[in-house]
Amino acid sequence: FSDYDDKQFLICPDLKGSLFVLNKKLEFYANLGGGQKLLTYSEITEENPFLARWLPLYNQCVNLDFKGGVRSNILQTVDLHLGVRYRHVDEDMFYGTLTENVTSEGRVVLLNNRFVPIFAETNTVSVLGDMRWLILDNLTADLNLAYNHCKPSNLAHPLYRPAFEGKLKVKYGFNEKLAFNASVLYQNGRYGMEESDVFVLNLYDFNSVVKLNDVIDIAIGADYKINDQMAVFAKIDNLANCKYQLFYNYPVTGIQLFAGLKMTF
Repeated sequence: FSDYDDKQFLICPDLKGSLFVLNKKLEFYANLGGGQKLLTYSEITEENPFLARWLPLYNQCVNLDFKGGVRSNILQTVDLHLGVRYRHVDEDMFYGTLTENVTSEGRVVLLNNRFVPIFAETNTVSVLGDMRWLILDNLTADLNLAYNHCKPSNLAHPLYRPAFEGKLKVKYGFNEKLAFNASVLYQNGRYGMEESDVFVLNLYDFNSVVKLNDVIDIAIGADYKINDQMAVFAKIDNLANCKYQLFYNYPVTGIQLFAGLKMTF
């Protein structure tokens, strides 16, 4: 699926710099890098556990990775970060749906629930914004926003990558033992693929690409610390009961309740 073995030698920059002003309360930074990263099968399936077949070790080649922006804590209770990122990747990995014909009781059944890797050269520009607000001594709020413009060389859309994503997380410490938390995750601009032919991975019909529903996931939880080694927790995920799809034909379940025990040794 990948010709990464042809990339035996690669020269990439590795430069970092920062400028601090206002008594180090304002930082302007820029990083320029790149290189190769070896991804194992376990790392890939952690992102997508529905792959149709085993993959060899995958060597991702990042030709250029630029990060720049500004960080500030001028307001002592608020940390801010605004940044931009540009990445040029030789063989970025996406996931296409593998359509198979299966004969069952004399009928032909189409299966669209497994995935194959698709490799494409990509240029991605991201605009990032992060904020941490110490509202009270025991109440904090974290907000993370990102807008991503990704253009794959042989795909109409960057499959399963959101154009916009935002997450708000609030944590409240009631006392030294009991803490509450809540979070809201939102993503839009995600696309999947209805069908593809495993034998012609570079000849896709762009009409098979479908736009997926927006992701809205609300969660609340609580932690109670029994002692230094033991704590109990409870969490409710997908409180809005939003049936968005992680991958095509794989919708998430509705409201989910988790509870358990944490132990530290």
